[in-house]
Amino acid sequence: MKYHLIGLVMAALGGFAAPSFAGEREDAASEEAAEESDDPFVKEVYSRVALEQYGRYAIAFTPEEAGQQAVGLGVELNPAQARNFQQRLFYSLMDVDAGNTAFLKQELAMRNGMWWTISEVGRDVSDKVWLMVQHADADRDFQREALSLMEPLVEQGEIQGASVAYLSDRIASAANRPQRFGTQGSCRPGRPWEANEIEAPADEVDLRRRAYGIDLPFADYQVQMDRICGEGH
Repeated sequence: MKYHLIGLVMAALGGFAAPSFAGEREDAASEEAAEESDDPFVKEVYSRVALEQYGRYAIAFTPEEAGQQAVGLGVELNPAQARNFQQRLFYSLMDVDAGNTAFLKQELAMRNGMWWTISEVGRDVSDKVWLMVQHADADRDFQREALSLMEPLVEQGEIQGASVAYLSDRIASAANRPQRFGTQGSCRPGRPWEANEIEAPADEVDLRRRAYGIDLPFADYQVQMDRICGEGH
């Protein structure tokens, strides 16, 4: 992880090609889980999700944060270089997400549109497939297709309801429509996490959350997201 970030810092300084996240090894837990499976798809899912989670860990929300990150790596950047470094972090993550989307679309086509169920791949892999779809923001059509395939599986216990709830909110928020479950919002420096508009009646959001297996009340979720925002800034 550290060596990849150093590579991006050097690229921001000029004279070096920016490295790809694809060279990073997955975390130990994911690596162990992948090794235990004989399924090439499962192995690939673990590897790809470890990669995208690493990229999200590394992302800087402002040039100032990017500059501080570089200092932690022993490199001083001027404001222009810090902006360059921040952009390189962001575009590296976009490349990872685009690759994950292409991978899932290709695999889904090979399965004739049959979504991966919990009984087939297990809950952990099912959750990781959802996570890649959740972050496929550059391809809303694919997100909508995935949602249409996942929704009927909730009642069968073959997809976690929370996965459908989060993806549904993601799609609605991107289309500037009210979200049903209050899962999507934004972090801004110096301000608490702010949820995107919630579908009326907003006071029933916890009923909708529980119906889809999200036990954490919305108020507690806000506190949790405030903390995450604070750690990120």
